[in-house]
Amino acid sequence: MITSICMGEQEDQIYVINKLNQLMTIKFSYDKDRSSGQDGPKIKPLHTAFHSQCITGMDICLRKQLIVTTSHLYINIWNYATKSLEISHRCQQTDEPAAVAFHPSGFHIVVAFGDKIVCMNVLSSTLKEYSPQLQLKGCKEIRFSNGGHMFAAAVNLGAIHIYNFYT
Repeated sequence: MITSICMGEQEDQIYVINKLNQLMTIKFSYDKDRSSGQDGPKIKPLHTAFHSQCITGMDICLRKQLIVTTSHLYINIWNYATKSLEISHRCQQTDEPAAVAFHPSGFHIVVAFGDKIVCMNVLSSTLKEYSPQLQLKGCKEIRFSNGGHMFAAAVNLGAIHIYNFYT
């Protein structure tokens, strides 16, 4: 569904904002589209795809120029130096991430879901879950220690659980 539309200065592009607040562009030419017999112009995102729902968690990596954000069913890792999306990971339908923390090295993240905490490796183009999941319901905040050897998980009731990251 389109919420806003506008024509480019050269009148060869149309800019569209959809209901998910994503900016898209449609390039077209009057003569080429009709005579070539092609399907016509295609819509493409103008910028890297942003979250369409509210952001539930965010953390900044200390050693790399990366930011991790979580939203409804998605975990995204952004490079703030190049202003690009490095990794977009879709979670399972039953999982909605509530909080996230970057390991100081930048090679791992810890994500809190509704009923569990998951450790993930940050690979070049994807996230890979490893080690057994920690069963902890209602975690709303996660933070690593300065050295990265421990992390804390805060629960709704005010309890703070401390875990050794490597064991």
